[in-house]
Amino acid sequence: MNSKGKRIKKLSETRGDLKLKEVKIILRVLGYSLKRVKGSHHIFKNINGKVISLPVHNNKIKNSYLKYIIHPND
Repeated sequence: MNSKGKRIKKLSETRGDLKLKEVKIILRVLGYSLKRVKGSHHIFKNINGKVISLPVHNNKIKNSYLKYIIHPND
């Protein structure tokens, strides 16, 4: 497993909220880029057109959103 995979695995096992900075790194590795911010929602999009909208409060994102990003079909 490469270092990016290890980082994603470690963060996915985290129980509490995640920092926005950490989630942005994971999304960048997965091919997403930040398209816009509307209110408290940060909207990311990949080259295939898939959009992910994440609510951010106090610079944190709930861990359940990260699990959805990594395993969208579970």
